[in-house]
Amino acid sequence: MKYKKIIFHTIVLLLIIFPFILWFAWVLTSSKQLNILVMDKTVSSKQNTEHGGLFWLLEHEKYKKPNGDFYSTTADYFGFFPLDSSNYSVNDLSKYNNKQLDSLGNATDVAYFADTYGITNDEWLGNNQRYRYSMKLYGGLDNNDFLFLKKMTEKKKLVIAEFNFFAKPTTNEIRKKTEKLLGLKWTGWTGKYFETLDTTATPELPGWIVNLYKGKHNGEWPFKKSGIIFVKDENVVVLENQTQLIQESPQIITWKSERDKFKLPYCINYSGWFDITYPVDTTENIVSYFKINANRKGDSLLVNEGVPRVFPAVIENQNNNFFYLCGDFNDVSPGHRFIRFNGVPCFERILSCKTSIKNSSSFFWHYYYPLMKIILENK
Repeated sequence: MKYKKIIFHTIVLLLIIFPFILWFAWVLTSSKQLNILVMDKTVSSKQNTEHGGLFWLLEHEKYKKPNGDFYSTTADYFGFFPLDSSNYSVNDLSKYNNKQLDSLGNATDVAYFADTYGITNDEWLGNNQRYRYSMKLYGGLDNNDFLFLKKMTEKKKLVIAEFNFFAKPTTNEIRKKTEKLLGLKWTGWTGKYFETLDTTATPELPGWIVNLYKGKHNGEWPFKKSGIIFVKDENVVVLENQTQLIQESPQIITWKSERDKFKLPYCINYSGWFDITYPVDTTENIVSYFKINANRKGDSLLVNEGVPRVFPAVIENQNNNFFYLCGDFNDVSPGHRFIRFNGVPCFERILSCKTSIKNSSSFFWHYYYPLMKIILENK
């Protein structure tokens, strides 16, 4: 009985001191200086950013600004800055002259374009914008963004960009120049998995997409189960689980050589937004690819609409030191908890299921985190 008490108290003591050991190990880890420019034009509130996951990684891995401070999610980026419920400010590259852009390119180690889509009037004013398009308040790549990208690629500095990089409100002129610079071709198709396609049960489902579909299908929207929606201009393609799909969500599959290089799983489910973009440069490498597991009926629908079943998920241009993430991979924040404890990503991967579709943090721990960790280490 005495030995059982000793064992019990030992276990309790270890559970108490273990977090302090992990914290102390983090404190003893050397920090690294990294001058990273993050562009996020789609920040609807101080809590709702498109770069939260990246900044968690930066602090956990002890990447610091040149002045020795950690990066602040709410302050250390370029783009749209909400101040309160009715006021905002913009801090981007649009007012920089060529000399300033060149100086910025020299000082910057890494450029990360988290989201350039922007903010609509209805989003900012809090209006119900589910069933209509809304005019842009701010957003899109501009010519100075392009010039900065050009300077970064000329200097072989690491550039990373994510989903929505080429989409409107970016003009066709800027998009084509940027595509040529980076050796990519955006098809215009975007898509997303939805847990339910029932319009009464999912506020995430944009009503304007539903209206576009109804306009070409006699006012009908017959979908109730989960599924994947593809959109391009006025065209909408809907694949419903069990009706046109064998696997309800897109899967990201990684080649063997890239799995070894970036410590990625062979296959993982993905539930966020994505676009269909292809490399046109022979120096570019597809790290991972999306796969849509459709049945015969779904295959026929995709072929008729010109939508591929397989398309890139991560593209690497080794010549330009550029990565394009064809999904909204960074649109998740693990929160501030345990950020300064060593080993947290390892524990999170053990505790989270990589086949989960509903838990977006699972994708962060199993795919985004190891990918970005290795990319930054090899910059």
